[in-house]
Amino acid sequence: MDELLALLRRVPLFDSVNLDQITAEPLHGGLINRNFQVDCPKGTFVVRVAGTLSADFVSRREEAVNAKIASDAGVGPELLYYDKTTGDMVIPFLSGETMSGEIFRTDDDRMIRAAQAIRRLHYNGSPFAGCGECFGRIAHYRNVMGEKSLTEPDGFDDAMRQAEPTRAVLAN
Repeated sequence: MDELLALLRRVPLFDSVNLDQITAEPLHGGLINRNFQVDCPKGTFVVRVAGTLSADFVSRREEAVNAKIASDAGVGPELLYYDKTTGDMVIPFLSGETMSGEIFRTDDDRMIRAAQAIRRLHYNGSPFAGCGECFGRIAHYRNVMGEKSLTEPDGFDDAMRQAEPTRAVLAN
């Protein structure tokens, strides 16, 4: 929690907020970063404390550019704070339900809305920085995980087998 509070002290948005006015709850998920829901008089936010290994996986410059592109396209939250060196970030908290395969399989409206959001993102006139062959990037991530002796997420091999037909189509 000390690391989170130190980060909040560096973010101008929280300059006038007293520490006793802040509550924070960890958000689950993420492989390397730690994310928190932070509530204070200025609102509710997601604060990401970037993990020390995350720079091995992510180009911080590309991530900042791409977060701005997604926000400008209306499919990502506004980037309120971003540290290009560490990857620490603050965005508004968006309440809602985390999407899952089951939701997409059973709710056609959500699938349509997701497809519309992806279309807006891809046709907004600003290509993502570092956009390239996604399966090559996944292979890179997997190599880094091996070099760092990190455990792959549960179901990773199954997901890769399921993605193989997509990889084959994109390769042509």
